[in-house]
Amino acid sequence: MGFDVDSGEQRWTLPVGSPDGAAVFDDVAVVSSVEHVVRGVAIDTGQIAWCVELDPGTGEFFGGLAAAGPIVGALSGDAVVGLDPATGEVRWRQALNAPEATLRGGGLLWVLDGSVSDTPIMVLDPTTGDEVSNVDHVASDAVSFGIGLPPTEADGLELSTSSGGSARQTIVVSVSRDGSAVWEASVPGFVAALVAGPDGPIVVVLDQTAGTGEVTGSAQTVLSAYAAATGDPLWQRELPGTPHLIAQISDDVIAVPVGTNLHAIDVATGTESWVTELPSAGQGGSYDQAGTFWFIETGSSDTAVAVGRAEQPYRD
Repeated sequence: MGFDVDSGEQRWTLPVGSPDGAAVFDDVAVVSSVEHVVRGVAIDTGQIAWCVELDPGTGEFFGGLAAAGPIVGALSGDAVVGLDPATGEVRWRQALNAPEATLRGGGLLWVLDGSVSDTPIMVLDPTTGDEVSNVDHVASDAVSFGIGLPPTEADGLELSTSSGGSARQTIVVSVSRDGSAVWEASVPGFVAALVAGPDGPIVVVLDQTAGTGEVTGSAQTVLSAYAAATGDPLWQRELPGTPHLIAQISDDVIAVPVGTNLHAIDVATGTESWVTELPSAGQGGSYDQAGTFWFIETGSSDTAVAVGRAEQPYRD
């Protein structure tokens, strides 16, 4: 669906089946589904600009698609393909000899084995589809649909995170500039983002322990902000439910979806700019729960796109 970034007002909706990947290129949202259909959607109107059906193949391919450089990387049959985001045209095709695969994007296109360790099968130049050598670690600045990797760069600063341990809900936040550490701290929370703001970039952290780091199962969710340049605490905002995604939709506002509600938080103050109820992502099909939204990104205008999916109903 598309919504106004200043008010949250819904502008359009479009059914896309069961989505498993999404990326934004200028004013086109590219969305893939588990039915192996990829659509290019105009963000300002919701109209379908193009639609292609990929080969499902025989392997356990998953991971939808990935934005890499100027192309959309996708899996089709026994190959990785690079699609033109404006037209859906296949720009290149690279053979893939693997029973399972998933994709990550960024400056390069990473084809991973889908394991917990995300071991690369191959790394491709997104412009040509040629294999890239001498790459020894996975690095990606693109959103992975269903995982919700948040933004990690702003104003020359870069954020990296690691788990603070399994016994408590803490995350180690590290901010660097040009490869040199600026500060590092272990804070309550499980996902962090580095976003631009009117008074400088900030680090925001989602925490489901009410700021204690102790996992109790009933604590209040809190969104906490820290100055990206110093690590100094700035503000905290309580949120309902168990949100998992942080997305920057304008220079002044970040969006946090909670089920079918979207909360817009002012970056400078932590106050709630607006909250809107989005249409249920779980209507129809065998998925009868309300679902939630896993991908949010803004086009070049004042409209953002949110892609959601239902949760599979619980069965004994």
